[in-house]
Amino acid sequence: MPRMATPLRSADAREIEENQSCNPSTENTFSESQKVIPFSNSDSLEEIKKRFLGNEEDESEKNLKVFFTKDKNLLDQYYSLRERCFKEDSGWDEYDGSEVEADIKGRLLIVTNDEGKVVGGMRVLFPCFDEYSASDHAENGLTIKNFLQKSGLDSEARYSEISAVAVEKEHRGISLMKKMFSIVIQKSLESQCSYVVGVGILAACRYYRVIFKGLGYVLDIGSDFEWIGRKTKKGYAPRFPMVVHLKGKIGIT
Repeated sequence: MPRMATPLRSADAREIEENQSCNPSTENTFSESQKVIPFSNSDSLEEIKKRFLGNEEDESEKNLKVFFTKDKNLLDQYYSLRERCFKEDSGWDEYDGSEVEADIKGRLLIVTNDEGKVVGGMRVLFPCFDEYSASDHAENGLTIKNFLQKSGLDSEARYSEISAVAVEKEHRGISLMKKMFSIVIQKSLESQCSYVVGVGILAACRYYRVIFKGLGYVLDIGSDFEWIGRKTKKGYAPRFPMVVHLKGKIGIT
């Protein structure tokens, strides 16, 4: 399996996030100097949870069910939930949670409580081995394939893509997130995917990195591959691609 070709820098992702410009770049294209941050032992779970999301594991999570569905009622609940979460929690006032093309092409993983109410979910596209990606901005050169290629990975390999992750605050414990991502991993491996990819703000990427580490997989963040960000109440929030290595559980060397 190909390894990352570019050298790695030692700076922690927090320092990079704090130094990011608050202005969106009009030239969001890749350069030869771009690198990827590997998992760092300096990442503290408690630190990440304070900065992003997640409560301690509790007994209520044992009653939650996680499954893929096409049920319209459940999907409508999920669409409403993700719009509320992104607007209220992330400050993305312009976010529209209604159904889009990526939802139709992908599969929706949802979480329900013991009353059948949707309390979480995410969109998964798998396998993604053609030109389609929910996160691509081809006009700016920002595509998952370009990210993989520039990172020294196999851009022709199959991969699954996660996006639109939303969970009610009271259920954001570690055990639920592990359960959700373990289902994604299982289905991705069944589809012969080499990677799980996604795009998110650095805080989210770092939180997911801890979750995948707990499942035995390495998640790397393309900290210099700045994606199209989001306009929030506090300004501009840059986003970055991430990749989880599935085959052989091998990351960057």
